[in-house]
Amino acid sequence: VTGWLQSLTVEEVSVPASVREIQNDAFQGWHALRRVAFAPNSKLECIGLRAFQASGLEEFVAPAGLREVASDAFLRCMKLRRVELNEGLERLCWECFRESGLEAVAVPASVREIAAFAFMGCTKLASVSFAEDSQLRTIGFRAFQDTALVRFAAPAGLRELGNGAFCNCKQLLEAELNEGLEILGSNTKETEHDTSMGAFENSGLEHVTLPTSLRQIEARTF
Repeated sequence: VTGWLQSLTVEEVSVPASVREIQNDAFQGWHALRRVAFAPNSKLECIGLRAFQASGLEEFVAPAGLREVASDAFLRCMKLRRVELNEGLERLCWECFRESGLEAVAVPASVREIAAFAFMGCTKLASVSFAEDSQLRTIGFRAFQDTALVRFAAPAGLRELGNGAFCNCKQLLEAELNEGLEILGSNTKETEHDTSMGAFENSGLEHVTLPTSLRQIEARTF
């Protein structure tokens, strides 16, 4: 009963510096929760599965030592407008911010993978930016599907762009693809989900220049 009452009434949580992991489902469905704060010397490394799913969070500032945001961690956090991700974060897992209220996101240089569905359905997400020294290699299938992005400038190290990555992005008019990109519209063997949508299918693209490094372009990409 206590946990149920907390989920309805607690608006802010302070995470002690000693905590290394926020466990699966820790704050799932805490509708009153607006803010989570971390100590300056936080040892947090991982945010678990569904940890804040469908909570009332309005912003999230990651602690410096965070390495991974697990699948569904912030799924359907509709009030979440702002996130500040830390340098040192390595992976944004499946559906981690799917259908949240994000309006912009800056991806740290240390992130090497944006996994499938990571920002899918973030209908207010109009901007995504990457650090100049970005280590990003892979953007997973449907990662930004159904967002409000107007422009995409791929970081220099990107190698693979998944099927459906920008599908149905009606406001996306410009895509700047990097020299070094090898696969446009890849499939994955890690899921049974339908991956048939093209990377930019049904988007608003008016112009795109394909890099000479491309080795594979899947059907229905545009």
